[in-house]
Amino acid sequence: MTAAKKARGRPAKAPEKGKRQNYTFRLHDETRERLLGAAKAANRTLSEEIEWRVEQSFKWEEAFGEARTIIDKATAAAAETERTREVAERQRALGGGFFDPALEVSVQRAVERALAKAGLTGGRT
Repeated sequence: MTAAKKARGRPAKAPEKGKRQNYTFRLHDETRERLLGAAKAANRTLSEEIEWRVEQSFKWEEAFGEARTIIDKATAAAAETERTREVAERQRALGGGFFDPALEVSVQRAVERALAKAGLTGGRT
């Protein structure tokens, strides 16, 4: 009869809740060097630095996730204002009179307020 072969290396740790998983991925040398420098400056391991940066990207996304929507809406409002201005100029050039200049000013002010509220300009509030 043969004896059971003794396992090599250290004994496996007991499974615990929230155990960190091991992942393998590729990095360019420059990126790895930057990560190593940042990890050293923050007194973290390379693995901890990578995890911290991934977590920060999620926090950034949560904090500023609506920024893209706000920018898109502001861009659309600015484009509409420009179209309104172009129509006004054509009407003025043709001597037409159905365009209300007060409407153009109101639209422009509304766009400025929206941009200021979004923190995108130092315009009127």
